[in-house]
Amino acid sequence: MGKSLIRLAVVAAMLALAGTALAQSVAFTFDDGPQLSETPRMTAQRRNQAILDTLARREVQAALFVTAGYGANRAEGYAMAKAWGQAGHAIGNHTMTHPDLDSAKVSLAQYQREILDCDAIVRTLPGYQKWFRYTCLREGNMPEKRDGMRAFLQQLGYRNAYVSFDTSDWRFDDKLREVLSKNPQADLAPLRQLYLAHVKQRALAYRAL
Repeated sequence: MGKSLIRLAVVAAMLALAGTALAQSVAFTFDDGPQLSETPRMTAQRRNQAILDTLARREVQAALFVTAGYGANRAEGYAMAKAWGQAGHAIGNHTMTHPDLDSAKVSLAQYQREILDCDAIVRTLPGYQKWFRYTCLREGNMPEKRDGMRAFLQQLGYRNAYVSFDTSDWRFDDKLREVLSKNPQADLAPLRQLYLAHVKQRALAYRAL
């Protein structure tokens, strides 16, 4: 998830396990949104609505973990995030600017401020939940950061929105943008099949763990 600033959807998260068998339910969560950047075939608004329309068509209730500095701190991005809550999806906290808690350049106090600043925005949205997802799924590379964050989240009443399996979907997003920038009408079927195969491989790998 190191380049997650350019991706919206994480089609893998909080996969419930029952013993060694997969449970019948999967929680779909989306990180780093909403983003105001345009993609080769869609504006930000169209992309956001396309995701919501797909979820509605499949009768899926999901969760959006908002990185507020990517758009929700502006009127047009806030409206996009609000649309998720109005559609019945949960809204969680994914910091303001997506810093990495493991980085030596990011202090515990700075990371906590990122959460508070994001909370000030997302708490006003329908669907708001006190769920926090760590950026890059990293909970701190030192005991002081790890334990400090756990105490901080508990104090705020936040839950850690961990994931049970993760994908490198942002790499596919890189490739998708590259292909479409060269040819907006390119056949995306091969890339789609590669992505689905990747998701399956990661699911099986995490289940094996």
